[in-house]
Amino acid sequence: VDASPTPIGPSVTPFVPTSTYTPHPPTRTLTPTIASPTTPPDTQPPPVPDPISPSGNPTLGCSSTITLNWGAVSDPSGISEYRVQLGRHSGDGNWAPPPNNVYAGITGTSVSVEVECGWYYRWRVRAIDGADNWSNLSSWAYFVVSLE
Repeated sequence: VDASPTPIGPSVTPFVPTSTYTPHPPTRTLTPTIASPTTPPDTQPPPVPDPISPSGNPTLGCSSTITLNWGAVSDPSGISEYRVQLGRHSGDGNWAPPPNNVYAGITGTSVSVEVECGWYYRWRVRAIDGADNWSNLSSWAYFVVSLE
């Protein structure tokens, strides 16, 4: 059997493929990536701040404001704010919150608070870190604002 093409007409020969073309998918180079270690979320509260002054139950002169001071604390997430609570009594030992008894959003280590002459006061402070973890409240610090 002859496999050569048979002429169809004077000069036309049918097309007979001699090889087949197989397209190749594009070559992809994979670059390995090394995953960075994930840092676990911060769930630890910051340390408890220490009240510095006034404390120890001093009697202060009559004034409408007193500045409370405490020691700074640090935390891996940073400290976003301090909060102070204030309590008072008139000499009967029945502690109650004064009208403005919580001071929030304090970024430093002191705050001026409103007081009235003739009252006994106590205050405490806590820190809040950048991951919104709250420290425990400090122990109470005491002072008296005299009538004079």
